[in-house]
This record gives sequence, structure tokens and C-alpha cells, in this order.
Amino acid sequence: DSLRYLQVVTAHGLIMVFFVVVPILFGGFANFLIPYHVGSKDVAYPRLNSIGFWIQPCGYILLAKIGFLRPQFWRYYDKTSFSFPFLEKMK
Repeated sequence: DSLRYLQVVTAHGLIMVFFVVVPILFGGFANFLIPYHVGSKDVAYPRLNSIGFWIQPCGYILLAKIGFLRPQFWRYYDKTSFSFPFLEKMK
């Protein structure tokens, strides 16, 4: 089914960007580079840093639940607005 294929590709792109790239760039590098540049051994508020780390999986779970409860959540286009003739050959 071509619609299912497009949903999977869209979900894969969103998951990779928002669940992998953004947390690594903002969370991972900030936790390692900022204390290094400042010259300290740890961040200023390690407990707050830890709470932020553990809240992140809770947000992922909530987003996944929304995606399973409302499958149209992952579709950012109108079904009738695009034509993909190459996908029709895949059937």
C-alpha cells in the first residue's frame, strides 16, 4: 500500500530527527562541552540535568501513544494533493 509506505517513511524521518539528532545535539553535546569549556567537572545543577534526562523518555512515550491512537497524526499532507505514479507500479 503506497499510503502506508509514505507514512512509514515520514515517521522514520521524524523519529530520526526529533528523537536522535536533536537530543544528541542539544542534550549530549551541551552536557559534555559546556562544563569542559567552563573548566568544571560537572554541570551547575546535576540533579536538574538528571531530571531533564529522565523526562525525555516520558515525552517519547507520550508521542508514540498519540501516533498509535491517531494514525493520521504522522501524515503532513493531503492524500489527494500528491500523485506518485512510481508507487502505483509497486503494487
